[in-house]
Amino acid sequence: MSQSRLGCGTHLLIAFGLFVVAVSVIAYQNRDTVSMMWANVTAMNEGMNLTEELRYPEDVLDYIEAHPETVSLVAYTIGQEDDGIEFDTETTRPLVNLSNVAVVVAYAEAVAEGALDASARVPVAEVSRRALPGVNEQPHERTLDRWTEANRIDADSTIAVSDIAEAVAQHNDDAALDWLIDRLGAEAIQAQTEALGWPSAATPVPKSGLYLEWAEVGSALRDGGSDSLPTIEQTAFHEAATRYASDSTYAREIRKTFRTRGTNLTLRDQRRMAQETLPRASAANIARTFADMAQATTNEPMAATYALLDRSTGIDTLSTGVQRVASKGGAMPGVISFAGVAHYADERPPRVVVLSMEEMPLAVFYHVLQSGLDQGLALRLLGDDAFFEDARERLDASTSGTESAP
Repeated sequence: MSQSRLGCGTHLLIAFGLFVVAVSVIAYQNRDTVSMMWANVTAMNEGMNLTEELRYPEDVLDYIEAHPETVSLVAYTIGQEDDGIEFDTETTRPLVNLSNVAVVVAYAEAVAEGALDASARVPVAEVSRRALPGVNEQPHERTLDRWTEANRIDADSTIAVSDIAEAVAQHNDDAALDWLIDRLGAEAIQAQTEALGWPSAATPVPKSGLYLEWAEVGSALRDGGSDSLPTIEQTAFHEAATRYASDSTYAREIRKTFRTRGTNLTLRDQRRMAQETLPRASAANIARTFADMAQATTNEPMAATYALLDRSTGIDTLSTGVQRVASKGGAMPGVISFAGVAHYADERPPRVVVLSMEEMPLAVFYHVLQSGLDQGLALRLLGDDAFFEDARERLDASTSGTESAP
């Protein structure tokens, strides 16, 4: 009996040893992937102790007070700017999707001037081929589903230009953004960015070009062993996007690569790339634009853009008195952006809120994002007057204390 047990145990030990060897071989053959997975696991522990303290929107105010160098917040009722919240509003910070407002305004300008026909039909494939597998292809597929459900795609597989612009404004569709930037032209986009009063660094770039350049830089960093990040000119993003959209052989190779490993950047790498390569503007820049759009005369391009950003449902249940919110926002590892204007059921003037957060510890970033605390804070500021006043007093006191410190 004991010999039988010993034999069985020996077989198990041999099997376990073979399993360990097999796993070791697989890990060695895929050492880059394993290394990335381990780096991401350790990165997700950054700031883990802080997540337990972030349960409610007011807790985000605690985070802002504790990390004033990484957050900007501006909130005010239009016409009552002096009684608003101003927390580091002039520092330029990386923007996720907020800069794309300039593209939508440029689109509205082109339509108003007759340079672009909003009803013109575009092959869906022209838009879809700009999506990247493993990065933004799935969100684009959701856009395709929306177009299909709303019967926006004709029998000849075309979509209206107006639907493409709506996908950019309301759903942050990267492929639609890239098509619109290509159609309007980089010069027109930059001119519109500057016309809004934003710095040239805020000029939006095609997302496919952005991610392709990220992948190139990531490969160079790994192969070269250098920690320094090379400067990427805006023209490089446009050139990469153009090649991806027009060179079918190149695009096929890129899709094959991205399907297996995406940009091949760790979460820390992605945060670093977002910090250093995304368009940049201040919260004050963005707030002024949203306030201008809210007050634009009907039929003006700014008013048309504002209408595309309008969210008329699903907000009043979260904030008393809020009828609708025109908003834009997004997130990339370590960076969160939000801008919105609330309109009320009564005669109160609209209120603007812009929140810009960067360099966030990754555990904090994902916790805030998944729990919706960033939007919860913004909506409380938009719809809860008592919360707004409390936040203003807290942040004013925090700023005063910082300024008076030796």
